[in-house]
Amino acid sequence: MTANPPSMLPPELEPLRVELRAYYRELPQLLEDGAEGKYAVVKNGEMHGVWDTTHDAYQFALFKFGEERPLIQRIDERFLTVLAPVFGPLPLTETGTN
Repeated sequence: MTANPPSMLPPELEPLRVELRAYYRELPQLLEDGAEGKYAVVKNGEMHGVWDTTHDAYQFALFKFGEERPLIQRIDERFLTVLAPVFGPLPLTETGTN
């Protein structure tokens, strides 16, 4: 038994586990690229672009995926802290920071 077991996703988010893991993995680079406040489109564990508005992201997703719903998530630094207990620490970047 570990001292700090990983947190679980709420049941309603469990179907998005693969997409949330990919979002979390890409988040440091997105933030470094200045995308905070924009919207990421993630499907099947892959990032499919960043859009300025939820409307633009949704229009792209509808065109690209049809009725298959992707994760459309606002790029927000706070998710680094929120998702870390679920997915674990991110590997260090080349600069030595997360």
